[in-house]
Amino acid sequence: MMNENNFEIIWTEDGSPSLRDLHVPTKEAMHHSGGAWSESLYIYAEALSLFQSKFQRSIKEPFCVASIGLGLGYNELMTLSALNGSDFGQILSFEKNELLEESLLSWLAERPSPFSELYDHVFNLCQHRWKGTPSKARMLSFINEKRWFFAGPLESPWGGIKAPKSHLIYYDAFSKKSNDALWDYNFLESFLRERADRPCVFASYACTGALNKVLDQLQFTRLEKPGFHGKRNSTLAWRDLI
Repeated sequence: MMNENNFEIIWTEDGSPSLRDLHVPTKEAMHHSGGAWSESLYIYAEALSLFQSKFQRSIKEPFCVASIGLGLGYNELMTLSALNGSDFGQILSFEKNELLEESLLSWLAERPSPFSELYDHVFNLCQHRWKGTPSKARMLSFINEKRWFFAGPLESPWGGIKAPKSHLIYYDAFSKKSNDALWDYNFLESFLRERADRPCVFASYACTGALNKVLDQLQFTRLEKPGFHGKRNSTLAWRDLI
């Protein structure tokens, strides 16, 4: 049974929190030690900004966001804050660790949570950057309304739920060394072919040969950005740019 003792809390160089998963063989941390918040802004907030400036107004139906790797909720809290009341259809958070889902839900509901201090810190960072950050009660209402959905592990078919295709995808899964299946060419090809909408923006801290091949095959334009804080390249990609 997974519990908070399977995680080590890390305070990164920019003063923001991360977790190290002691349960995976590599004991991999969720973020670069150079700054969890800074890394999230560099990789995923830039993708969100591109989506808002180039795509959002062209999408007629409510748009859908998929976040692969809930973790401490950085990407979800940033997205809800930056959208500032936009009429999004659904945010799907994929996470195989049930404790992380339950812990974030408890924090939103003002119940005891093992990582409350960490969520508070991320929430405050979002409030400082975006004036439109919803209250915790409002975020909880998105969950109750099934507009923010905890979908379980991505390895199962979308957590067994029927969901629309996504216009914005954050691919923040653990590395190939820790979770080889999610970086396999066949898996990536099937996932993106079935679940990436048109238009779509895709972002990941990683840049692998298999991922590049799939994005090219599915007519995405790729920008290979330098990785955060000296990491190897990261990925920002889009298709059907307006």
